[in-house]
Amino acid sequence: MPSPPASPRTSPRKATPPAQNRRSEAFEIRTLAAGLSALVLLLTVDLERDVTRNNREAARLRLAVAALASAWAPMLTLVAGHYAHPLHWKYVQPFAGGAGFVVMQAAGWMLHASTLCAFLVSFMNFDRALLAPPGAALVLGAAAATAQLTLNVSIDRFRATTQETLAHGEKNSALSALSGMLVGAAVALSALADRTLSI
Repeated sequence: MPSPPASPRTSPRKATPPAQNRRSEAFEIRTLAAGLSALVLLLTVDLERDVTRNNREAARLRLAVAALASAWAPMLTLVAGHYAHPLHWKYVQPFAGGAGFVVMQAAGWMLHASTLCAFLVSFMNFDRALLAPPGAALVLGAAAATAQLTLNVSIDRFRATTQETLAHGEKNSALSALSGMLVGAAVALSALADRTLSI
């Protein structure tokens, strides 16, 4: 009589739950965003050195990298929020997520927009930026890092509300956010550039 087929051997290692994978990915993305914040702060500290300011090209490169890192870090927190709260997170969710989350998001995004515009204006008027008083670059870098860390920490304050509150604009939420930021930055830069040229 033939013996019954051997049952397949099951691996003793358990599969990682999808929720745990998402939390791990969210933590990695938030760590990268925090690293970019630290990079912005270090670059602006370096811009305070006379050796860096006397080398015009080196100072311009540091300012450009700081501006790019400052622009990218909050975008990473948006992606991290999606991984941390996959069922309820939306890229545009006004007045949703709890009072603490809303306050921190509002403060973080307003400070981020202000510092990013300051970075861009400084880059466009680089010769005048080199004449800024001592400590100006450091204050700008500290403000940018504060904005990014505020947005990063706000993910932990997110509290899911009803799906109906979060569902509006689901299909085009990311595009709407990007378009709004680009239009706002373009208007601000245009006004500042006109004012600078008129002086």
